Amino acid sequence: MNVNKKSAVWHALVFGVLTLGASGTATATATAQTQTSSRDWADRLATPFVDPLLTRPPLLDTGNVLPGDTAALPCSGADQPLPQPLTLGAAVDVALCHNPRLQRTWSTIRQHAAQLGEARAAYLPTLQLGVTRQSDRTSAQANTWSRPSERTYTSEFATLTWRLLDFGGRNASHRAAEALLAAALSGHDAETQNALTDVVAAFFEAQTAFATQQAKHAAQTVAQQTLETARRRAARGSIAPSDVLQAVTAAARAELDSSRAQGNYDKSLRTLRYAMGLTDQPTQTLDITLSEPAPAPAAALEHDLSTWLEWAETQHPALHAARQQLAAAREQATAARSEGLPTLDFKLQSNRNSGSNSFSYQSPAYTGSAALTLTIPLFDGFSRTYKVRAAQARIGTALADLEDAGHRIQRAVGNAYADAHTSLRNLSAAQRLEDAARNAVDAAQRKFERGAADVLERLQVQDLLTEAQLERIRAQAEWRSARLRLVSNAGTLGRDAIQRDSLLPEMPGMPH
Repeated sequence: MNVNKKSAVWHALVFGVLTLGASGTATATATAQTQTSSRDWADRLATPFVDPLLTRPPLLDTGNVLPGDTAALPCSGADQPLPQPLTLGAAVDVALCHNPRLQRTWSTIRQHAAQLGEARAAYLPTLQLGVTRQSDRTSAQANTWSRPSERTYTSEFATLTWRLLDFGGRNASHRAAEALLAAALSGHDAETQNALTDVVAAFFEAQTAFATQQAKHAAQTVAQQTLETARRRAARGSIAPSDVLQAVTAAARAELDSSRAQGNYDKSLRTLRYAMGLTDQPTQTLDITLSEPAPAPAAALEHDLSTWLEWAETQHPALHAARQQLAAAREQATAARSEGLPTLDFKLQSNRNSGSNSFSYQSPAYTGSAALTLTIPLFDGFSRTYKVRAAQARIGTALADLEDAGHRIQRAVGNAYADAHTSLRNLSAAQRLEDAARNAVDAAQRKFERGAADVLERLQVQDLLTEAQLERIRAQAEWRSARLRLVSNAGTLGRDAIQRDSLLPEMPGMPH
């Protein structure tokens, strides 16, 4: 090979590097360019391409579409004021955009997407360029006619390395990275279902606390009116002073109950706020609408428990995540075993050496080499043995986690199903109790105004009405909460179902 041909090889290698960079830039998407513009200079220098191997899941840019929904929730970076009054649907939307646990799962997805990129990069060759410049100086020796001299050497090299064969190690690592990314995606869906469950429970707890506070305040008003009536009748001599004392006691107790109900309501608002991921202003008051939904018919629970359990077994994202974790553990064990197998690498290197001294200049010399390297591991101090044992132990851990996830989901679905049935039965009973108590109050009020009933009877009947109202409010909130928790524990709750207050999401393949 002459100098011109060697020079052509050198320039071809350099041109290949520049071409590779240009092609990577050309394949970057608009989203990737936007992300690149937001990175600092150090990140751009270390990683000039955002996602050259296309491992970034699209939902990181488009958002996650929940079961039964038609589109993802758009979240803006700026904090928006809470809608007033706050509804359940609005509370869910705020939680999906601000819950810190969901933000953590997004970061986990990005992490595993990057790890998948590392696994894919193992299939590609590596190319390195380097330059070495060295100067040697020799001083003149005493009692000689020699003169000081200086020599300068320049060496430029390009090295291409490519692993050709590794007996399945890279394939196993790649499959493990894919499984871990799939597990992270399913884990995000599972955490979303948990966040929805927490918001639903906190919202209905706050709604019930608000209704309780309203009922206790109304009872306090009635007790105060009864006290004023008793004082007027005592002034006319119609009742004994002891009746007035009973009325005073009842009014004080009603005031105490109203104060406690207000405190419970304030606490439930803070709990709801934390469930939505808002902790910057925990003292801000949330205006919650106390809706009065119509009782759903019993046919809404026509599916039996076995159907719900089957649906959860096939659709719950937590089970999908556990299965993917198990698959990743098995692939990691395969990768650990493959470390003890031979590998075959190809290496291509080109060098350009030139130099000069005090008297002359040497023309550049070009050298090139190509090699195939077979590496056979023989002994590593038994390190590989324990790596395999650790990988096998992780398989056992993943199996136990999968079984535990199945038990937890079955227990949650069973409890939610029982709660839904119980609360549905309680609805009609609570309504009948409130109607009866209201009729009793009306009758006692007429008797009290005519002087046919004493203060104690009037107050006792009013207490019965207050308790009946609370039972009806509690039964309705428990029914709505249980039916949404049932869908969430089955892993199929979405924003549309919450907005419609629907028991079953409209999804293809729903068991019947």
